[in-house]
Amino acid sequence: MTPPKPKPIAMRSRVCSFRQRARCSLTAEACRFRKAAKPLDRSKASNRAIEAWSRRAASHRRCIDDRAGATGQGLQPSARVPSRNLLPRFPAQGWDSQAMHDDTLSIGIIGAGIMGERLLSAILDQSPPLVKVSGVWDPAPSAMERMATTFPQVPRLTDAAAIIAASDCVYIASPPASHLDHARAALAAGRSVFCEKPLAVDVADARAFVAEAGERGAVNFPFASSLAVATLMGWIAQGAVGAASRITVEVAFATWPRSWQADAAAWLDGRQQGGFTREVVSHFLFLSRRLMGPLHGLSARAAFPETGQSERAIEARLMAGDIPVELTGRVGTTAKDDHNIWMLEGDRGAVRLCDWSVAERRRPDGTWERAADALSQVEARPIALRRQIEGVVQLTRGQPHHLATLDEALNVQEIVEAILAGGATAAG
Repeated sequence: MTPPKPKPIAMRSRVCSFRQRARCSLTAEACRFRKAAKPLDRSKASNRAIEAWSRRAASHRRCIDDRAGATGQGLQPSARVPSRNLLPRFPAQGWDSQAMHDDTLSIGIIGAGIMGERLLSAILDQSPPLVKVSGVWDPAPSAMERMATTFPQVPRLTDAAAIIAASDCVYIASPPASHLDHARAALAAGRSVFCEKPLAVDVADARAFVAEAGERGAVNFPFASSLAVATLMGWIAQGAVGAASRITVEVAFATWPRSWQADAAAWLDGRQQGGFTREVVSHFLFLSRRLMGPLHGLSARAAFPETGQSERAIEARLMAGDIPVELTGRVGTTAKDDHNIWMLEGDRGAVRLCDWSVAERRRPDGTWERAADALSQVEARPIALRRQIEGVVQLTRGQPHHLATLDEALNVQEIVEAILAGGATAAG
């Protein structure tokens, strides 16, 4: 009798390993949110999220067991096994909140714009605290005055060097062209770096930085901590997609910058640092890379109809691993500030992420089913930020983490800048 081929056995081993990581990660996550329930009682959104994670952990354990272990067959060779980075790399034993409380790390913030304020608010809302704020600095006097009014308890330091000196980790939330200078200074002082996306705007300089930085930095792509992405992961593991065949990404805006970004329009709508491809499309490129593999094989065009301003439309085709990606983005085609869809299709179905935080899967009749515990972006954002903070602590302590790595962020930046470099400028 012909002996069995080893490939299905290897596939089953990979699936079992994925199952174990999934069970440990989701169980630890649910436990963390349960323990946090009492101090979060003031927030209905947070309570909903705690309950959602408890249900999701149990559901994902069941679907992963059913998919990989119950039949003893594992995934078929044609089915795609999710990337090892699909799951947050939390320790199997969960997070030791008491240990963090006893030895709290300090994070300093360079840049007091919208993103700096969001992370600062998330840090101040922790219970128990995983990190403390050592200080905030922004070169704009108006931004520092706003910090004094809104967050009087937070130290306002004199410059970036003072932030670096006072911190274990430096969060860089300044405009993109300044990211690498601040990051190099922080790493030279022995600090870890958590940088806003995009990593930079100069690709050659970014490559040099990533080569020298090693694993001491990470980039703030919140899809790494997204509840909705975790739901997509569970559906993919359950076989809702089957063998993946295509990713499509659509983004649209009423205006650019978005209405709530008006104060930063000077750089957000400039061609050097701004535009929706860097600010928004980069998130969906990261998601595609994390789930399906490195980005490559780009062909693209971008339209710059207003001299000196950022792009108003893009079209691109590329690959994420061996999966084709089709991408479109336009300004002025929706009444919403911001509308987006990321969709993964396969031979058994499709799943998608809508407007940042709503996971949906396609029914056999072609209609879409929304996740029962879906949250709005307003509700989901603080939960994702808390998980990002947990990753920052792990990064700073030299432990495995689930944050976007510098290599991932560089790959995204390379694609983003290549899309924009292929653009057409209006005549005259």
